[in-house]
Amino acid sequence: MRVAWLLVVVGCGFHSQATVGEDAGAIADAATTAPGDGSSDAATPIDLTQCPATYATLLTGQTSRYRLITDGHRAWEQSDACAGDLPGHTHLVVLETKGELTAVSALIDNSHLGISSNAVWVGAVQLATALTPDTSWLGFDDQPLIDAWDHGEPNDAGGTEIDHREQFARLDVGHNGLADSQGGESRGAVCECDGKPLAVLAATTIDLYRVP
Repeated sequence: MRVAWLLVVVGCGFHSQATVGEDAGAIADAATTAPGDGSSDAATPIDLTQCPATYATLLTGQTSRYRLITDGHRAWEQSDACAGDLPGHTHLVVLETKGELTAVSALIDNSHLGISSNAVWVGAVQLATALTPDTSWLGFDDQPLIDAWDHGEPNDAGGTEIDHREQFARLDVGHNGLADSQGGESRGAVCECDGKPLAVLAATTIDLYRVP
């Protein structure tokens, strides 16, 4: 079977910063104490050549493999699709550094035709206990989300966190920053194969927001 490989050349600058907000440490503590059966600590390293054939995209400076989903689905449905590709080893992309964000942004910019709503879901969710739009965000590895928001984001639609409207993160075509969004909206997705599972706290939080 012929496999098409896509190489996106991007800048090599890397920078990581914990999410803005008083409770970033609390998120990290929760991740550390989460049950080990589904957490990142329980990940079993794999040879990434064992990733599904659909994970054929390599990005410069990154060790993971990626899959772009252009069809639109809700955030939890896209999360399920990614996690089900190789359970315990795949998930919606976790943007661990600014370099990875830039690489993924370049991927969707170069492949934007046909991406539902011109945006993709990424592996980030906001805890239901958040008091302001910019706090309590964690990646799907249960670590605090890097500070990589687009201008004016996150805003939870109304600028306050009273109604918890926008609890998932998306990346729009033509942008190099994240935006918060309602999980029930239909968007594309970027999946990642890195040998790590969807972590416990993230999975539990996603389930809180599911609707039929």
